Amino acid sequence: MRKPQNMMSTGENVSDSHLERKALKRPDSFTVAVSGFFADLLQNTRGLIMILGVMIAAGVALSWYSNQRDTVSHQAMDIFYQAEKLLEQESKKAFPQEAGAQDPSTKKSESHAFLSIDVDSKFPQAIAKLREVSDRFPKARAGFEARMQLGSLYFDHGQFEKALGWFIKAESSGSEKVDRAAALSSLGYAQESLGKPSEALASFQKAISVGEVSMKGDLLLAIARCYESIHDLAKARSIYDQVSKEFPGGDYSKTAELLKSRI
Repeated sequence: MRKPQNMMSTGENVSDSHLERKALKRPDSFTVAVSGFFADLLQNTRGLIMILGVMIAAGVALSWYSNQRDTVSHQAMDIFYQAEKLLEQESKKAFPQEAGAQDPSTKKSESHAFLSIDVDSKFPQAIAKLREVSDRFPKARAGFEARMQLGSLYFDHGQFEKALGWFIKAESSGSEKVDRAAALSSLGYAQESLGKPSEALASFQKAISVGEVSMKGDLLLAIARCYESIHDLAKARSIYDQVSKEFPGGDYSKTAELLKSRI
């Protein structure tokens, strides 16, 4: 009776051992490949979702920034236009004789543009509004325009020191070549008006190095004029010759020839 029991026990052990070996059998290559494919797909899908999420977030942020910038730009321009309107109104009050001229054929009195006046007292509201644009929107286009307007107001009415500061601020904030060239050119004229031809020469040379072709003729004439002021007549003649060569037959060359003949 014990022998069958031993046999059954042995059989059970054999069966259990077979099952254990079967359970421990390594998966075949196909199973590994399929499992690996889905694992990679899951991992890559998660990565792609993350990348897509980052791209969407960046797009939303960029769109928000662009909209904010446009909103600020429009707001700045609105205030700048308000300043120009105030300047027009205050000009009519300051110079009623010109504002009252109705007949286009009537010869007006000499323009007030270059009269030496106290700009701050004549245009208090316009000045305040232009300063507001400059302070609140330093990087906006309207901010640059406000600084140039302020500099021009002071320059046109003989307050060259005040004009100087605004043109310097405008030059540092100009985003386009033509903006920087215009600000540097205006700065040069202010320095020249203050009797500082050497400083003016440096500003005009810096302006021409910006590469704004539309201003080159005027800048070259200004440079030649500064060389005359510092008594470097040979250099002045050389610049006048350059103007005649680069702008043959035009107003620039005629002006250059005339000025050179007076040296």
